[in-house]
Amino acid sequence: MSQFCSSALPLCITLSHIYRSHVLTVSIALSCAFNMRSRSKNSARFSIPQDFPSTWQPARRIITFMGLVSLICTLLVVVIIIIAVALSKTAHPRATSLRPSELVYLVPQPRKFINRTPTIVVHRQNPRIWQKHVEDLSTLVRAYRERQGAIATSNCDLHYAPIGVSSCSFPLDRISENCSVQNNFGYDSGNPCVALVFNAFAGWNPVPYNKSNPDDIPVEIRHGYDLQQIVPITCNTSVVVASGSSEDASAFHIHYSPFAGFPYRYLPLRGMMGSTLPPLVMIQFIGSQSMADVEVNCFLWAKNLPRNATNDPGSIRFSFFIV
Repeated sequence: MSQFCSSALPLCITLSHIYRSHVLTVSIALSCAFNMRSRSKNSARFSIPQDFPSTWQPARRIITFMGLVSLICTLLVVVIIIIAVALSKTAHPRATSLRPSELVYLVPQPRKFINRTPTIVVHRQNPRIWQKHVEDLSTLVRAYRERQGAIATSNCDLHYAPIGVSSCSFPLDRISENCSVQNNFGYDSGNPCVALVFNAFAGWNPVPYNKSNPDDIPVEIRHGYDLQQIVPITCNTSVVVASGSSEDASAFHIHYSPFAGFPYRYLPLRGMMGSTLPPLVMIQFIGSQSMADVEVNCFLWAKNLPRNATNDPGSIRFSFFIV
């Protein structure tokens, strides 16, 4: 914006001078017009013949012309100001702080409702409602398969990659069979799957926790994770009861595949070989309720991701309405 203003300032000053000069010219023309009018009263019988067209008045034409020129200059100045304001909004530098849910994105996208968390509706008896979710997830998995099939990739695991490999294929075959198009990704049985996909465009590099200092590792991921090989993801659920409060949804079991997080091996931001596509985690929520309103909180864990209750860049919140 500052560069725009500095480049446009001379033009604005020039237009301002032109505008002022036109205003001065109009004032002089008005003064001349009044003088001519006063003189014409005294010598009208000598200056203008009776049969000459009365519409021919040079002073009025000059005033009209100068007025139009001044109006055009004013409109140009207004247009330049409007463009400058618009550019200041679009070209404003992006804030360095990360916003919630910026590091991962959710598939399928939940719907936004008034006065509630964005919600994925799971109506087991109505395929027309959940079929769109199945199509979104199927499209995501198919895009991964097609992309990796078009580029030479090799199978890798968390600890090993073949010598000379430039890119690792993401292990789609390790995703749970329950989260597949053949099983409608669990939506017809009320056990829905969602995909959390790493946002490679956020420009963020995760820093692993130091295992030699267990006190710095959060309790939630202190056990059961290879913190040097994976960026853990944890999710918890709570069931909304009729009174509006929440209860722990212990009846819900959460299953992660192919990994319970994003392996560093497949992240494209660490200077490693990376993957042709960003890693994803398929998460299935398995419960026994016939009808449930479930709130879900998922968290991404890394040493350079501070936990914040109001603005947590490593969290994503949504809900299921299962009927």
